[in-house]
Amino acid sequence: MVVCLSFQFGRHFWVNSSFLYGLKIDFLSPTLYIQDVLIVILVFQNIKTIADYVYNKRAFVLIFVLLAFINIIFSISKEASLFFWIRILESILLIIILIPKSQILLHLLEKILPFLLIFQFILGSFQIIMQKSIGNIFWFFGERSFTILTPGIAKAMWIGKLFLRPYGTFSHPNSLAGFSLISILILLGKKKQDVLSIIGIIFGFLLVVLCFSRTVWLAGMVILFIYLFVLRKNKVKYSFWHYLLPLLLALALTFLFTKTTIENDSFIFRQKLAEVSLSIIQKYPLFGVGANNFLIKLSSENPIWGQIYFLQPVHNIILLVASELGVFLSLFFSLIILRSLYICWRINRFLFLSLLAICITGFFDHYWITLEQNRLLLIFILAITFGLSNGKMRKWKKIGKSA
Repeated sequence: MVVCLSFQFGRHFWVNSSFLYGLKIDFLSPTLYIQDVLIVILVFQNIKTIADYVYNKRAFVLIFVLLAFINIIFSISKEASLFFWIRILESILLIIILIPKSQILLHLLEKILPFLLIFQFILGSFQIIMQKSIGNIFWFFGERSFTILTPGIAKAMWIGKLFLRPYGTFSHPNSLAGFSLISILILLGKKKQDVLSIIGIIFGFLLVVLCFSRTVWLAGMVILFIYLFVLRKNKVKYSFWHYLLPLLLALALTFLFTKTTIENDSFIFRQKLAEVSLSIIQKYPLFGVGANNFLIKLSSENPIWGQIYFLQPVHNIILLVASELGVFLSLFFSLIILRSLYICWRINRFLFLSLLAICITGFFDHYWITLEQNRLLLIFILAITFGLSNGKMRKWKKIGKSA
Protein backbone atom coordinates (compact mmCIF):
# COMPACT_ATOMS: atom_id res chain seq x y z
CA MET A 1 0.00 0.00 0.00
CA VAL A 2 2.88 2.37 0.75
CA VAL A 3 4.16 1.87 -2.82
CA CYS A 4 0.97 3.35 -4.29
CA LEU A 5 0.58 6.01 -1.58
CA SER A 6 0.97 8.95 -3.98
CA PHE A 7 -1.19 7.49 -6.76
CA GLN A 8 -4.94 8.00 -7.24
CA PHE A 9 -5.98 5.37 -9.73
CA GLY A 10 -9.67 4.78 -9.03
CA ARG A 11 -13.14 4.30 -10.40
CA HIS A 12 -15.70 7.08 -9.90
CA PHE A 13 -19.36 6.22 -9.47
CA TRP A 14 -21.62 9.06 -10.57
CA VAL A 15 -24.69 8.65 -8.38
CA ASN A 16 -27.43 11.27 -8.12
CA SER A 17 -25.78 13.06 -5.21
CA SER A 18 -22.58 13.53 -7.25
CA PHE A 19 -24.15 16.22 -9.47
CA LEU A 20 -24.59 19.92 -8.79
CA TYR A 21 -26.06 22.25 -11.42
CA GLY A 22 -26.01 19.21 -13.73
CA LEU A 23 -22.24 18.93 -13.46
CA LYS A 24 -20.11 16.12 -12.04
CA ILE A 25 -18.42 17.00 -8.74
CA ASP A 26 -15.43 14.83 -7.85
CA PHE A 27 -15.71 15.57 -4.13
CA LEU A 28 -19.23 14.09 -4.08
CA SER A 29 -18.53 11.01 -6.18
CA PRO A 30 -18.05 7.68 -4.35
CA THR A 31 -14.70 6.44 -5.62
CA LEU A 32 -13.06 3.03 -5.39
CA TYR A 33 -9.27 3.45 -5.35
CA ILE A 34 -6.68 0.72 -5.64
CA GLN A 35 -5.77 1.55 -2.03
CA ASP A 36 -9.33 0.69 -0.99
CA VAL A 37 -8.96 -2.81 -2.41
CA LEU A 38 -5.74 -3.28 -0.44
CA ILE A 39 -7.38 -1.97 2.74
CA VAL A 40 -10.28 -4.43 2.37
CA ILE A 41 -7.75 -7.26 2.07
CA LEU A 42 -5.99 -6.02 5.21
CA VAL A 43 -9.29 -5.85 7.09
CA PHE A 44 -10.07 -9.49 6.32
CA GLN A 45 -6.55 -10.48 7.30
CA ASN A 46 -6.86 -8.69 10.65
CA ILE A 47 -10.42 -9.49 11.68
CA LYS A 48 -9.32 -10.73 15.10
CA THR A 49 -7.33 -7.57 15.85
CA ILE A 50 -10.31 -5.41 14.89
CA ALA A 51 -12.77 -7.56 16.87
CA ASP A 52 -10.60 -7.39 20.00
CA TYR A 53 -10.34 -3.61 19.72
CA VAL A 54 -14.08 -3.17 19.20
CA TYR A 55 -14.83 -5.38 22.22
CA ASN A 56 -12.37 -3.54 24.48
CA LYS A 57 -13.71 -0.14 23.36
CA ARG A 58 -17.36 -1.18 22.99
CA ALA A 59 -18.78 1.78 24.92
CA PHE A 60 -16.83 4.23 22.80
CA VAL A 61 -17.75 2.34 19.61
CA LEU A 62 -21.47 2.44 20.46
CA ILE A 63 -21.37 6.19 21.06
CA PHE A 64 -19.47 6.73 17.82
CA VAL A 65 -21.92 4.58 15.82
CA LEU A 66 -24.86 6.43 17.35
CA LEU A 67 -23.43 9.84 16.41
CA ALA A 68 -22.70 8.60 12.89
CA PHE A 69 -26.25 7.26 12.52
CA ILE A 70 -27.75 10.55 13.70
CA ASN A 71 -25.48 12.50 11.35
CA ILE A 72 -26.65 10.41 8.38
CA ILE A 73 -30.33 10.74 9.37
CA PHE A 74 -30.11 14.55 9.55
CA SER A 75 -28.00 14.89 6.39
CA ILE A 76 -29.22 16.89 3.43
CA SER A 77 -28.12 14.03 1.18
CA LYS A 78 -28.17 10.76 3.09
CA GLU A 79 -26.57 9.02 0.13
CA ALA A 80 -23.51 11.29 0.12
CA SER A 81 -23.24 11.09 3.90
CA LEU A 82 -23.43 7.28 3.97
CA PHE A 83 -20.68 6.88 1.40
CA PHE A 84 -18.40 9.24 3.29
CA TRP A 85 -19.04 7.50 6.60
CA ILE A 86 -17.92 4.28 4.92
CA ARG A 87 -14.70 6.14 4.07
CA ILE A 88 -14.36 7.29 7.69
CA LEU A 89 -14.89 3.72 8.92
CA GLU A 90 -12.24 2.51 6.50
CA SER A 91 -9.78 5.06 7.87
CA ILE A 92 -10.45 4.04 11.49
CA LEU A 93 -10.06 0.34 10.70
CA LEU A 94 -6.79 1.02 8.88
CA ILE A 95 -5.39 2.88 11.90
CA ILE A 96 -6.37 -0.02 14.19
CA ILE A 97 -4.64 -2.48 11.86
CA LEU A 98 -1.47 -0.42 11.44
CA ILE A 99 -0.81 0.47 15.08
CA PRO A 100 0.83 -2.89 15.92
CA LYS A 101 2.75 -2.70 12.63
CA SER A 102 3.95 0.88 13.10
CA GLN A 103 7.66 0.03 13.08
CA ILE A 104 7.33 -1.80 9.76
CA LEU A 105 5.22 1.06 8.40
CA LEU A 106 7.83 3.67 9.32
CA HIS A 107 10.60 1.59 7.78
CA LEU A 108 8.63 1.25 4.53
CA LEU A 109 7.88 4.98 4.41
CA GLU A 110 11.57 5.80 4.80
CA LYS A 111 12.46 3.40 2.00
CA ILE A 112 9.72 4.25 -0.49
CA LEU A 113 9.06 7.98 -0.06
CA PRO A 114 12.29 9.00 -1.89
CA PHE A 115 11.15 7.05 -4.97
CA LEU A 116 7.68 8.62 -4.83
CA LEU A 117 9.11 12.13 -4.54
CA ILE A 118 11.50 11.56 -7.46
CA PHE A 119 8.65 10.15 -9.57
CA GLN A 120 6.34 13.08 -8.79
CA PHE A 121 9.11 15.60 -9.47
CA ILE A 122 9.95 14.12 -12.88
CA LEU A 123 6.28 13.90 -13.89
CA GLY A 124 5.54 17.40 -12.59
CA SER A 125 8.56 18.86 -14.40
CA PHE A 126 7.39 17.44 -17.74
CA GLN A 127 3.92 18.82 -17.07
CA ILE A 128 5.44 22.28 -16.63
CA ILE A 129 7.59 21.96 -19.75
CA MET A 130 4.73 20.70 -21.93
CA GLN A 131 2.10 22.87 -20.17
CA LYS A 132 -0.27 19.90 -20.08
CA SER A 133 -0.67 16.41 -18.68
CA ILE A 134 1.57 13.69 -20.13
CA GLY A 135 -1.06 10.95 -20.36
CA ASN A 136 -0.34 7.46 -21.68
CA ILE A 137 0.88 5.15 -18.89
CA PHE A 138 0.75 7.97 -16.32
CA TRP A 139 -3.04 7.86 -16.54
CA PHE A 140 -2.88 4.52 -14.73
CA PHE A 141 -0.98 6.21 -11.88
CA GLY A 142 -3.80 8.74 -11.47
CA GLU A 143 -2.70 11.67 -13.64
CA ARG A 144 -5.69 13.68 -14.80
CA SER A 145 -6.09 15.10 -18.31
CA PHE A 146 -5.58 18.88 -18.53
CA THR A 147 -3.79 21.71 -20.32
CA ILE A 148 -2.92 25.24 -19.26
CA LEU A 149 -6.15 26.34 -20.99
CA THR A 150 -8.38 24.05 -18.93
CA PRO A 151 -10.91 26.17 -16.95
CA GLY A 152 -9.95 26.48 -13.29
CA ILE A 153 -6.49 24.96 -13.80
CA ALA A 154 -3.84 26.09 -11.31
CA LYS A 155 -1.29 28.54 -12.76
CA ALA A 156 1.49 30.70 -11.34
CA MET A 157 3.45 33.77 -12.41
CA TRP A 158 7.22 34.01 -12.04
CA ILE A 159 9.45 36.74 -13.51
CA GLY A 160 6.58 37.88 -15.69
CA LYS A 161 5.91 34.43 -17.17
CA LEU A 162 2.71 32.48 -16.68
CA PHE A 163 3.09 28.71 -16.35
CA LEU A 164 1.14 25.63 -15.35
CA ARG A 165 1.72 24.47 -11.79
CA PRO A 166 2.62 20.76 -11.55
CA TYR A 167 -0.08 18.30 -10.56
CA GLY A 168 1.84 15.03 -10.70
CA THR A 169 -0.73 12.33 -9.95
CA PHE A 170 -2.58 14.57 -7.48
CA SER A 171 -5.83 16.51 -7.78
CA HIS A 172 -4.18 19.89 -7.16
CA PRO A 173 -0.65 21.34 -6.78
CA ASN A 174 -1.43 22.38 -3.19
CA SER A 175 -2.23 18.77 -2.33
CA LEU A 176 1.00 17.61 -3.97
CA ALA A 177 3.02 20.27 -2.15
CA GLY A 178 1.55 19.32 1.24
CA PHE A 179 2.29 15.64 0.62
CA SER A 180 5.86 16.51 -0.40
CA LEU A 181 6.50 18.66 2.69
CA ILE A 182 5.42 15.91 5.10
CA SER A 183 7.47 13.35 3.16
CA ILE A 184 10.54 15.59 3.49
CA LEU A 185 10.07 15.84 7.25
CA ILE A 186 9.74 12.07 7.59
CA LEU A 187 12.93 11.55 5.60
CA LEU A 188 14.76 14.19 7.66
CA GLY A 189 13.85 12.13 10.71
CA LYS A 190 16.06 9.21 9.69
CA LYS A 191 18.89 8.81 12.16
CA LYS A 192 21.41 8.08 9.41
CA GLN A 193 20.92 9.87 6.13
CA ASP A 194 21.79 7.84 3.03
CA VAL A 195 22.25 9.09 -0.52
CA LEU A 196 18.76 8.06 -1.62
CA SER A 197 17.11 9.92 1.27
CA ILE A 198 19.09 13.10 0.53
CA ILE A 199 18.16 12.90 -3.16
CA GLY A 200 14.52 12.38 -2.18
CA ILE A 201 14.63 15.41 0.13
CA ILE A 202 16.18 17.59 -2.58
CA PHE A 203 13.70 16.48 -5.25
CA GLY A 204 10.82 16.86 -2.78
CA PHE A 205 11.93 20.39 -1.94
CA LEU A 206 12.18 21.32 -5.64
CA LEU A 207 8.67 19.95 -6.07
CA VAL A 208 7.42 22.11 -3.19
CA VAL A 209 8.98 25.13 -4.89
CA LEU A 210 7.47 24.35 -8.30
CA CYS A 211 3.99 23.79 -6.86
CA PHE A 212 3.85 27.45 -5.78
CA SER A 213 1.72 26.65 -2.74
CA ARG A 214 2.38 29.62 -0.48
CA THR A 215 0.64 28.01 2.48
CA VAL A 216 3.03 25.06 2.22
CA TRP A 217 5.98 27.46 1.86
CA LEU A 218 4.83 29.25 5.01
CA ALA A 219 4.32 25.99 6.90
CA GLY A 220 7.71 24.66 5.78
CA MET A 221 9.45 27.87 6.75
CA VAL A 222 7.87 27.92 10.23
CA ILE A 223 8.42 24.19 10.82
CA LEU A 224 12.08 24.19 9.81
CA PHE A 225 12.92 27.23 11.93
CA ILE A 226 11.13 25.61 14.89
CA TYR A 227 13.31 22.56 14.40
CA LEU A 228 16.54 24.56 14.11
CA PHE A 229 16.03 26.98 17.00
CA VAL A 230 13.63 25.25 19.41
CA LEU A 231 13.68 21.49 19.15
CA ARG A 232 17.44 21.29 18.64
CA LYS A 233 18.02 22.14 22.29
CA ASN A 234 18.87 18.67 23.54
CA LYS A 235 21.84 16.34 23.81
CA VAL A 236 20.92 14.05 20.91
CA LYS A 237 23.67 14.09 18.26
CA TYR A 238 22.75 14.02 14.61
CA SER A 239 24.73 14.02 11.40
CA PHE A 240 25.91 17.06 9.49
CA TRP A 241 22.97 16.75 7.10
CA HIS A 242 20.47 17.14 9.95
CA TYR A 243 21.80 20.67 10.47
CA LEU A 244 22.60 21.78 6.92
CA LEU A 245 19.53 20.55 5.00
CA PRO A 246 16.87 22.13 7.27
CA LEU A 247 18.79 25.42 7.35
CA LEU A 248 19.12 25.61 3.55
CA LEU A 249 15.49 24.63 3.01
CA ALA A 250 14.25 27.19 5.56
CA LEU A 251 16.29 30.01 4.00
CA ALA A 252 15.16 29.11 0.49
CA LEU A 253 11.48 29.02 1.48
CA THR A 254 11.84 32.35 3.29
CA PHE A 255 13.31 33.91 0.14
CA LEU A 256 10.53 32.51 -2.07
CA PHE A 257 7.76 33.56 0.30
CA THR A 258 9.02 37.14 0.55
CA LYS A 259 9.54 37.46 -3.21
CA THR A 260 6.04 36.44 -4.27
CA THR A 261 2.72 38.17 -3.87
CA ILE A 262 -0.55 36.61 -2.77
CA GLU A 263 -3.59 37.54 -4.84
CA ASN A 264 -6.49 39.20 -3.05
CA ASP A 265 -8.85 36.70 -4.70
CA SER A 266 -7.21 33.89 -2.74
CA PHE A 267 -7.98 35.58 0.59
CA ILE A 268 -11.50 36.59 -0.47
CA PHE A 269 -12.27 33.07 -1.69
CA ARG A 270 -11.20 31.46 1.59
CA GLN A 271 -12.91 34.15 3.63
CA LYS A 272 -16.26 33.66 1.87
CA LEU A 273 -16.10 29.89 2.33
CA ALA A 274 -15.25 30.34 6.01
CA GLU A 275 -18.21 32.69 6.45
CA VAL A 276 -20.54 30.11 4.89
CA SER A 277 -19.07 27.41 7.13
CA LEU A 278 -19.56 29.49 10.29
CA SER A 279 -23.14 30.19 9.23
CA ILE A 280 -23.75 26.44 8.81
CA ILE A 281 -22.22 25.70 12.22
CA GLN A 282 -24.49 28.32 13.79
CA LYS A 283 -27.61 26.81 12.18
CA TYR A 284 -26.65 23.13 12.65
CA PRO A 285 -24.34 23.05 15.69
CA LEU A 286 -25.04 19.57 17.05
CA PHE A 287 -24.83 17.22 14.08
CA GLY A 288 -23.92 19.43 11.13
CA VAL A 289 -25.40 19.17 7.64
CA GLY A 290 -24.05 15.66 7.11
CA ALA A 291 -20.73 14.13 6.16
CA ASN A 292 -19.62 15.33 2.70
CA ASN A 293 -22.66 17.60 2.48
CA PHE A 294 -20.91 20.97 2.70
CA LEU A 295 -20.93 21.51 -1.08
CA ILE A 296 -24.56 20.50 -1.34
CA LYS A 297 -25.53 23.02 1.33
CA LEU A 298 -23.26 25.64 -0.26
CA SER A 299 -24.90 25.25 -3.67
CA SER A 300 -28.47 25.28 -2.31
CA GLU A 301 -28.10 28.50 -0.32
CA ASN A 302 -25.50 30.37 -2.39
CA PRO A 303 -26.19 30.25 -6.14
CA ILE A 304 -23.16 32.50 -6.77
CA TRP A 305 -20.98 29.46 -6.07
CA GLY A 306 -22.39 27.79 -9.16
CA GLN A 307 -19.13 28.33 -11.04
CA ILE A 308 -17.73 24.85 -10.80
CA TYR A 309 -14.18 25.86 -9.91
CA PHE A 310 -15.49 27.79 -6.89
CA LEU A 311 -17.55 24.87 -5.61
CA GLN A 312 -15.05 23.60 -3.09
CA PRO A 313 -15.06 22.63 0.60
CA VAL A 314 -14.13 25.31 3.11
CA HIS A 315 -10.34 25.62 3.24
CA ASN A 316 -10.03 24.74 6.92
CA ILE A 317 -10.30 21.17 8.17
CA ILE A 318 -11.74 22.10 11.59
CA LEU A 319 -14.45 24.29 10.06
CA LEU A 320 -15.19 21.60 7.49
CA VAL A 321 -15.54 18.85 10.11
CA ALA A 322 -17.64 21.09 12.38
CA SER A 323 -20.01 22.16 9.60
CA GLU A 324 -20.50 18.60 8.32
CA LEU A 325 -20.34 16.51 11.52
CA GLY A 326 -21.25 18.98 14.25
CA VAL A 327 -19.38 20.27 17.28
CA PHE A 328 -19.23 16.94 19.16
CA LEU A 329 -17.44 14.99 16.45
CA SER A 330 -15.29 17.99 15.50
CA LEU A 331 -14.21 18.24 19.14
CA PHE A 332 -13.37 14.53 19.11
CA PHE A 333 -11.32 14.99 15.91
CA SER A 334 -9.48 17.96 17.45
CA LEU A 335 -8.70 15.99 20.62
CA ILE A 336 -7.17 13.18 18.55
CA ILE A 337 -4.87 15.63 16.79
CA LEU A 338 -3.91 17.41 20.03
CA ARG A 339 -3.26 14.10 21.77
CA SER A 340 -1.08 12.98 18.85
CA LEU A 341 0.88 16.23 18.95
CA TYR A 342 1.48 15.79 22.68
CA ILE A 343 2.72 12.21 22.21
CA CYS A 344 5.10 13.27 19.44
CA TRP A 345 6.35 16.24 21.45
CA ARG A 346 7.35 13.86 24.22
CA ILE A 347 8.85 11.20 21.98
CA ASN A 348 9.89 12.26 18.45
CA ARG A 349 10.56 15.69 17.05
CA PHE A 350 10.15 14.94 13.35
CA LEU A 351 6.79 13.24 13.79
CA PHE A 352 5.74 16.24 15.88
CA LEU A 353 6.86 18.59 13.10
CA SER A 354 4.99 16.51 10.51
CA LEU A 355 1.72 16.73 12.44
CA LEU A 356 2.28 20.41 13.14
CA ALA A 357 2.81 21.03 9.43
CA ILE A 358 -0.46 19.20 8.71
CA CYS A 359 -2.23 21.45 11.25
CA ILE A 360 -0.78 24.62 9.70
CA THR A 361 -1.61 23.68 6.12
CA GLY A 362 -4.96 22.28 7.27
CA PHE A 363 -5.81 25.71 8.62
CA PHE A 364 -5.68 27.04 5.03
CA ASP A 365 -6.81 24.01 3.01
CA HIS A 366 -8.95 20.87 3.16
CA TYR A 367 -7.01 18.16 1.31
CA TRP A 368 -5.87 16.28 4.44
CA ILE A 369 -9.40 14.89 4.85
CA THR A 370 -10.92 15.24 1.36
CA LEU A 371 -8.23 13.82 -0.96
CA GLU A 372 -7.11 10.19 -0.93
CA GLN A 373 -3.30 10.46 -0.95
CA ASN A 374 -3.10 13.14 1.74
CA ARG A 375 -5.68 11.38 3.92
CA LEU A 376 -3.73 8.11 3.75
CA LEU A 377 -0.49 9.86 4.69
CA LEU A 378 -2.25 11.43 7.70
CA ILE A 379 -3.59 7.99 8.68
CA PHE A 380 -0.10 6.51 8.47
CA ILE A 381 1.32 9.24 10.70
CA LEU A 382 -1.48 8.81 13.26
CA ALA A 383 -0.94 5.03 13.29
CA ILE A 384 2.79 5.49 13.88
CA THR A 385 2.03 8.02 16.62
CA PHE A 386 -0.30 5.67 18.47
CA GLY A 387 2.28 2.94 17.99
CA LEU A 388 4.79 5.20 19.72
CA SER A 389 2.42 5.79 22.62
CA ASN A 390 1.95 2.04 23.04
CA GLY A 391 5.68 1.45 23.19
CA LYS A 392 5.75 -0.33 19.85
CA MET A 393 8.49 1.82 18.36
CA ARG A 394 12.20 1.55 19.08
CA LYS A 395 13.78 2.95 15.94
CA TRP A 396 13.30 6.65 16.57
CA LYS A 397 15.19 8.11 19.52
CA LYS A 398 13.02 8.91 22.53
CA ILE A 399 13.65 12.35 23.93
CA GLY A 400 10.89 12.56 26.54
CA LYS A 401 13.25 13.68 29.30
CA SER A 402 14.74 16.48 27.28
CA ALA A 403 11.46 17.76 25.81
